[in-house]
Amino acid sequence: MDFLEVPPDTNREVRIACRSEVRPGEVLCKVSLSSLEQSPSGRQLDRWCPNFEGQVVLNAGNGDVMQWLDFGIRPERFDTRPMPPDEVIDFYEKRSGLLDVTAL
Repeated sequence: MDFLEVPPDTNREVRIACRSEVRPGEVLCKVSLSSLEQSPSGRQLDRWCPNFEGQVVLNAGNGDVMQWLDFGIRPERFDTRPMPPDEVIDFYEKRSGLLDVTAL
C-alpha cells in the first residue's frame, strides 16, 4: 500500500491491529499497520493512514498452505523453509502465551 518512510533519528507513531476469525481447524488473523500522516515538512498530522495489510493463517495441520490455489507467493520466494505442524506447535507452546494450540 503506502511506503512507510522513517528517516534516521526520526520517530514514527504506528498502530498494529489484528482481528482474528476462528474457523474449523484454523485461526485467520487479519493484520494491518497504520501510521500518522506527515506533512511535507515532516510534522505529524491527526489522520491515520493504512500502510500494510495482510493475513496470517494458523493452521492445525489440515493440509499444505502452499497448495492453496489463490496463495499469491510461490515457494521459491520464501527466505525460510516451511515449518512442519509439530514444530509450529512446539514453538508456540515454548515461546508464547498460547495454551493448548492443538485444540484449534
